[in-house]
Amino acid sequence: MDLGEDYFGSKKQMREYSVLLHVGVGMLVIGLFFMVSSFIFPIKLAKTNLLMIISIVLSFIGATCAIAGWLGIKEEMKKFGIKRVITLEGNLALIFGISSVFLARTLSPLPLIFGLLAILFSHRSIKKGDNMYGKSGGVCGVIGIVLYLFLLILSVLY
Repeated sequence: MDLGEDYFGSKKQMREYSVLLHVGVGMLVIGLFFMVSSFIFPIKLAKTNLLMIISIVLSFIGATCAIAGWLGIKEEMKKFGIKRVITLEGNLALIFGISSVFLARTLSPLPLIFGLLAILFSHRSIKKGDNMYGKSGGVCGVIGIVLYLFLLILSVLY
């Protein structure tokens, strides 16, 4: 059986669980967005808040799908016995990448520095075989830098 770099188990099963996980997270985010918007802009329809009911149902189904996808991926990892390499550089890349995204609104140079550090640690961790946290940290670092530069340009123009 040919297992690629990014797969723990069979490609078909991993793809199905990954789709289930991502669809579940998407539904959960949309449901929570509707829930927050129903509190901000209350819409009353025939003694019930239809938007609140829809948001609760979407959130519940999304959480269920996300948990099922995550548990399926974990089960595939156990079944095939292939363990993902986790390195310190990968963890640091993820921490710096997420920090650069969250600090992008501050318009200080920290998001740029954290984004560059995330990309650096991501490159080093991928060389060591950490594809999970290394790639995620690098992507977050790039998103943080782009978001920071976009907000900086907007603040200069307006």
